[in-house]
Parts: sequence; structure tokens; C-alpha cells
Amino acid sequence: MIPIRHIVGLLIVIFPLTVQAQPADQTVVSYEGTTISASELSYVFRFAPANVKRQVEAEGEARLELFATTLASKRMMANLMAMTPETDGDLYYRFQFALTAAARQFDQERFQKQLDIPDLEPLAEERYRVSMRDIALVPESRLASHILLMCRDECDKNAVKRDLAAIRQRILEGEDFSALAEELSEDPLSAENGGTLKTEIQRDNARIDETFREAVFTLSEVDDVSDIVETQFGFHLIRLDSITPEYIRPFSEVEVALKAEIERRYRADAYKNYLLSLGPQSQLEIDYDAVDAILGPLPAESADVAPEESVEPTAGVPTLN
Repeated sequence: MIPIRHIVGLLIVIFPLTVQAQPADQTVVSYEGTTISASELSYVFRFAPANVKRQVEAEGEARLELFATTLASKRMMANLMAMTPETDGDLYYRFQFALTAAARQFDQERFQKQLDIPDLEPLAEERYRVSMRDIALVPESRLASHILLMCRDECDKNAVKRDLAAIRQRILEGEDFSALAEELSEDPLSAENGGTLKTEIQRDNARIDETFREAVFTLSEVDDVSDIVETQFGFHLIRLDSITPEYIRPFSEVEVALKAEIERRYRADAYKNYLLSLGPQSQLEIDYDAVDAILGPLPAESADVAPEESVEPTAGVPTLN
């Protein structure tokens, strides 16, 4: 009996444990009919944690632990593979479905590695030409400054609005907006910068109060000052500082992301069509009585489950528009 002092997470070897050794693959460890081939041992060692590798390279006992853990995992897997519906009931089916789910992941990885990707640049250019406003539009953005007088809970709204109206009048008479913001605004972050908000404001920027956004886009000229605007924070005067018109990014700026999205969809469609090709290609043979006994009979008005004509999978990969 080999003493195992620490099982160091080496059940990572579950994958290679089910690999059948090739005829020319040398057996390097065996125990009561369970073997480890040279390729399996190489795989286990290659993907072992660094500290385990160091121990295995330097200590005979660590090598024995590696062999013991690998053999134990292989025997465990053999026991699971030997389950039957008669002996293990639902556990058998749960294991089979778990294997299928894992197999689907490996199969998709295998398929994608083998898939030939065509030159996607012409398609990307066509997508850009047809849908550039959807793909590459940068909407208009604005910079603004504000003077805020807070008003929450039971504040006297009329008094606050009178105070702000007096400030607005001073601005209209020629006093500097930024200087008044530094002196009077109750937004400490922007007040020290003359009321300037550093965030560019776009119409659909949900992080900025909707009423504030609408007020900014109501202003038509740079340096225009709004009427009094009420938000959840209080009352504002807003000055429009700059306007960056909407523009379309050139193809060179969106090419990489656009081609990546087209490739993602291409790969997804290709694998879907591959799975369809594995399905039935002709009319199914169905024992209706046995199926009805399990699933219950279909309602009289329901369509038959067997198609009248052969099932034809989608051929090829559809063009991505």
C-alpha cells in the first residue's frame, strides 16, 4: 500500500485517464490491470502545478504519489464507465449527460481549431458601408459647467430659486460664471474648477440626470446659460462650454472589432450547421406506442412528430449580412 501524504489536486488527470493508449505507446506504470502509458504520464507531468513538478523531479516518494493518484483516478473513471441503468438507475443517466456536456465543449474546441476562416475584410467593409451609422457613429457630446444650490428634504424651494435667479441676473449683467461658481456653487467637486464638469455629456448617457442632460442639449450656443433647472440634487444654472458634433469613425478605427464580431458569428453559425449535419438525414423510425407510453399521446390536433419528407440540414455557413 503506497502512503499518500498529500493528494495535490492531481485529479486534473481525469481527462487523460480516459485516453486509450496507442499500440506503440509504451506502458510505464501498471497495477492490477490498470496502466499508465508514456503519453499519459507526459501529459500529467506537463500540466501539473509547478511545486508538484519540482517534487516529482527530486523525490522518489513524490513520483509514487503521482503514480498512485493517477492510477486511482483511472480506476475511479473505469468504475463510472462500467455503470448501467440496471445497477445505478438515474445516476447512470446523470453521468452520461454530464459526459455529453463535457464532450460538447471539447468537440466545439476541436471544431473551431479545424475551421478555415475566409478573408473577412471584404465583408467587414461592406457591413461598414451599409451600416456605418449603426457601427461607427460617435454621437454629439457636450461639455458644460454649472452652479448648484442644493435643495433636499424640507428646504424652501422658492427661496433657493430666488437666490439662484439673483445669481443668474448677475451673470447676464456681465459677472464671470466661473468665478461665481467657485464662490457660490454647492457642488464641491466642480466648484473648485469654476463649475466645470469634466465628463462629456451625450443624450443617452444614463449616468447623468436626465433633466440635466435635456437642459444641456436645449442650449444652442456655446456660453449660453440655462434658466433654472431642478434635479434630484437641487437647482442648477448650466453654461454650455463646448459642442463636439457627431461623427463617423473611419473604417480603420472599427475594422478590428468589426472583423472579430463577424468571425464570432461565422464560427457560431458554422458549428450550429455542423451539429445539424450530425442529426437525422432521413425520416425517423419511431415506435409510437412505446413513445406514447413514456411521453403520453399527442393531442389529436397536434402535428405528427415524424416529418413527411427527409430532414435536410442547412448546408454551408450562411452569409452574414
